[in-house]
Amino acid sequence: MPLGANTFDGGQLKAFKTINSPKVALVISKHASLKNTQERLTFDDPMPTLQETVLSKLDAIRNSCVEWSEKQIQQAKKVHMLLCHAESLLSIRKLPSNLEDALKGFDKSALLSVMKIHEQNGAQQVARATKIRAFRKYVLPRVAADAPNHISTLAELFPDLLLDTIQQMYTACANDLHSCFEVLSGLSDYTVQERPLQTRKRTTYNSVLSDSESEDEMFEPLYAMQGFLQRKPSFQVMIPLNQTFFTIPQCSTIECSSKYSESTKLALANAMHDFENGQDFEAILNGYNAIVEALGIEMSVRRDISIYRVMKHGVRNQLTYRQSRIFDILDTKLRSHLLYKQHAAASRRVCIVGAGPVGLRTAIELAMLGAEVVVLEKRPSFIRENILHLFPWVVHDLTRLGAKVFYNQFCTSSVYFHIGTRQLQCILLKVALLLGVNVYGHTSFDTAIPTNNGYKIVTTPPLPQELENMTALIGAGGMYDTVGALANIQRSAFSPSPAYGVLGWVRNTRTKEENQVSEFSWGYQYNQKMFGELRDQGLDLENAVYYRGEVHYVVMTPKGKNLFEQGVLKTNKTPLVHPDNIDKEKLNQFVTKAFKFFKIPMQAPLESASVFDFSRTLRADKASAIIQGDSSKLYVALVGDALMEPFWPQGLGINRGFLSALDTAFAITQLDKQDDATVLLERENNYKRSAALHLDNNIHK
Repeated sequence: MPLGANTFDGGQLKAFKTINSPKVALVISKHASLKNTQERLTFDDPMPTLQETVLSKLDAIRNSCVEWSEKQIQQAKKVHMLLCHAESLLSIRKLPSNLEDALKGFDKSALLSVMKIHEQNGAQQVARATKIRAFRKYVLPRVAADAPNHISTLAELFPDLLLDTIQQMYTACANDLHSCFEVLSGLSDYTVQERPLQTRKRTTYNSVLSDSESEDEMFEPLYAMQGFLQRKPSFQVMIPLNQTFFTIPQCSTIECSSKYSESTKLALANAMHDFENGQDFEAILNGYNAIVEALGIEMSVRRDISIYRVMKHGVRNQLTYRQSRIFDILDTKLRSHLLYKQHAAASRRVCIVGAGPVGLRTAIELAMLGAEVVVLEKRPSFIRENILHLFPWVVHDLTRLGAKVFYNQFCTSSVYFHIGTRQLQCILLKVALLLGVNVYGHTSFDTAIPTNNGYKIVTTPPLPQELENMTALIGAGGMYDTVGALANIQRSAFSPSPAYGVLGWVRNTRTKEENQVSEFSWGYQYNQKMFGELRDQGLDLENAVYYRGEVHYVVMTPKGKNLFEQGVLKTNKTPLVHPDNIDKEKLNQFVTKAFKFFKIPMQAPLESASVFDFSRTLRADKASAIIQGDSSKLYVALVGDALMEPFWPQGLGINRGFLSALDTAFAITQLDKQDDATVLLERENNYKRSAALHLDNNIHK
């Protein structure tokens, strides 16, 4: 009979009928058995004979594979499944001693407070016990190594156990279904009370994919737990030889001094003053480094959330009440969620490419989750004065991170929630540094290469050697992102229609006249009379927005034809928006005309005017991916505009960006706790929900 033929006796078919759940059925693999009993392996044969027989059969399989045709794809899949299982049988490793001790100490009595769905033996319990019994005998030995939904399967088999317990045990058993099933069998009331339900006999069924131990022995737990007798096991589990994510090795923690000299206290007060009032990238980093130096913090040890405790202890008593409020606010934030308290990402090191608002918010979230975070920023300073529209939940999120402490003018407008990009970057950078994030300016990301101990991040200039290996890499570089290409994340262009924007800003000197001007956000359809008057002045606009913060900021969407008629665009050739095709003098006149029409005082000269094209916005085809080397894996994700550029009039940029930051941080906490496919799928589903629309026919590569 050819390999892959299926035969089942009556008992097996009856058992499979018992397992009628679609979730459990996902992991059922049909067993290929040999009809001719003479062809079965004889386990009494000496090892040389067995080796010769196995090698000959492998040669026969290899020769058969070469001759397969396209019509034999099902047969190929079955052979692949069986070979995967054979490979997993050869990858048995010793269970780590700390895991062995943890499982020995597991107290089943802690589960007694959970209400069970049954109080006595009944038909439902008998059916459940029979299902578990059939799964153990006929299904578990034949499960392919890459079968999906292990946790869902276990949850359905053992409904009397909490899902959290199942997930914890699955993680403790190195994501191995066989071992976790045995542990859960020892915890479940269904299997514990199965002994009086049925009379069990020693099985005589032998095959390549099952052993010949009695079912009574199979129901004994692999690990010593309270209330159960333990046979003498070897504490071995089957762990597939897969690639692994980089895990930070344990190292000494940062210690804080209990006493500081008067000179140190003075240095701390001055450094904190410079740090708090820094309004640029370099100034903030210099102030922070001065605090680190005054505290005598050894930066060669791991630098993560533990540095926050040292900062608070060393600096707080040297600050005014208002200045010290930042530590009260961050303490409250760190106590607000269980994952923060558990430091759910404590074993991870993450590199974030880009120190924009979304990149820094991602860094903050990961730092609060306990990860060691490295942020790379190519620019030498924060120079963007664009004002960002904020949703209420984003305002609330920033307030809980201490935005008001570092910038007392945060969202003081009575009309709109907004903040300047540069000011937002300054706020988030200060919070990130306090939480132990490593930030490197003047540093560009080059590539990531696999090593025997994680993926090494290559930068210019190079990172310190102790920070080169990473668990995850996050692209937050906006439209110029280069991270996604490493994981083959494609970005497609969404082009609804030609659309151009013009923006300009002047410094706000905060005079009474300036403060009396009302902010606005107008669309043509809502104020056609005003836009008609604008057209008479030579400004044919579709939208116009004015925000007032540290600058008077005006952004508008003129028609392309209008820009050409006003001389802003020199020619009507594609691409229209190109530095060589823009007349800077005509552009300044265009913007100045808008300021005068809206009666916005220009107490300072026009500092910036620019034209941008938002006809074409880029969107990634997926939010994340996992790349694999010979022995290492790297989680790669995009956030912010690198993931999905916003259509400007919708005002969604920073709001969607923060959502992507939070979703990505959570996904990193789930690495090695859920299988890779589940982590990627959940992140993808969140990405699709945040997109809120589907790309249609206007997609261009």
